[in-house]
Amino acid sequence: MQGDHRLTDVIVHDFSPRARRMLKLLIALIVLTCLSGYVSAQWLSGQKFLNGAFRFSADRSLILFAGLIVLYTAIGGFRGSVYVDCLQAINGRLRYAIASNLLAMLFQRTEDRRMFFAVLHIPPVTSRRDAVRSAIVAEGKAK
Repeated sequence: MQGDHRLTDVIVHDFSPRARRMLKLLIALIVLTCLSGYVSAQWLSGQKFLNGAFRFSADRSLILFAGLIVLYTAIGGFRGSVYVDCLQAINGRLRYAIASNLLAMLFQRTEDRRMFFAVLHIPPVTSRRDAVRSAIVAEGKAK
């Protein structure tokens, strides 16, 4: 294992040369399939964002998003794109933590596990009849 530099080399180290080649090929196909699915999902979500936000056509959105990804990978290199992905992941986790704590402060549970909105002091709805009544009252207040 002294000359092994990649995880694949460590995995196939104790196999015969023919089995090593076949296993490396299988690992490469699995990685390629999974990575293709991951990249495709990201490109489609980028296409949907550009399509919805800027009303570009689906083809134009996909080409533009792919171009942006290729451009920032070319400028920053593969390592730069990995850094961007890591920072986006950290940013997403922080936003989730902040949002979930804010929601926890806004919503409270009573002893019998019913939820009510703490800021507006709306009492919990305990039955269908109460739900219909509150909907009618809310509709009346809106007019």
